[in-house]
Amino acid sequence: MYCRLTISSSDKIVLPFQYNHIIQALLYKFINDEEYSNFLHNNGYTHNKRSFKLFSFSNIITKPLKIDRETKKFVFPEEISIYISCVDAEFLKYIFQSFAVSEKELRIHNNLAHISNVFFRQDVQNYKEEMEVRTLSPITTYSTLFSADGKKKTYYYTPYEEQFSENIRKNLIKKYCAFYDKEPEDTSFSIKPLGKIAERIIIYKGFVIKAYSGDFKISGSEELKKMAFASGIGSKNSQGFGFILPKDEEVL
Repeated sequence: MYCRLTISSSDKIVLPFQYNHIIQALLYKFINDEEYSNFLHNNGYTHNKRSFKLFSFSNIITKPLKIDRETKKFVFPEEISIYISCVDAEFLKYIFQSFAVSEKELRIHNNLAHISNVFFRQDVQNYKEEMEVRTLSPITTYSTLFSADGKKKTYYYTPYEEQFSENIRKNLIKKYCAFYDKEPEDTSFSIKPLGKIAERIIIYKGFVIKAYSGDFKISGSEELKKMAFASGIGSKNSQGFGFILPKDEEVL
C-alpha cells in the first residue's frame, strides 16, 4: 500500500538541497505509538542479523519555485507532496491519524505546516511478467569492499553492471524473509535500465550516496515485485531511496 501525502504552509516552504533526513524524521514523528516507533526506529524487521524498515518515500514531487544555489536551498510553493510506501499497513495508519488531527502544526526544518491531504492507493493490481517502472526517488545498491591496506570502501553499482540487478534481487529476498519469516516460493527477479539513467549524488547526514533515477524494466517473481513496490527497491529505502511506481501510472 502507498499514499500521497500533501503538506501545506501559510508561506513558501524552504528546504535544503539535501532534505532526505528531514522527511524521514517527519515520518517518524507521525508514529504516536512509542512501542511501535521504537521497534521501527531501533530494530525493524530482521533476517540473519540484517535489519529492514520496510518503508520508502519519494522525492518531493512538487516542483520548486526557485533553486537557490548560493544558499543550497529549494524554495517550494506553500503546498508540497511526497509518496510513501510500506509493507506493513500499520505504518500508514499513523499517517492517517495525523491527518485526522490536521490542525496539528508540524515543523519541517524551519517551516511551520500541517497535513492537508492524504490520498491512499491500494497495491498494484496487475502484476505482469515484465513491468516498466519509474523512480520517484533514486535507486542505490552497493558492496562494502576492503582495500589492500584493510580499509573499508563502499562501491556503488551502476544499473549497467550485472551486480546491480543481483544485489537488488538478494535484497528483496531478505526483506521478504524478514517480514514473512519464510522464503518466497519464486526467487527470480531482475531489473534493467530503460533509456537514459541519471546519476544522483545524495548527502545523507554527512555520508555521500550514489544512486540512479530513470525508467527500468523489472521481471520475475510476483512476490518480489510486490515487495519492491511496497518496501522500495535497492538499499537505504527508509532514507528516501528506491520508491518506484509503474511507468504508466499517473503521478498526481
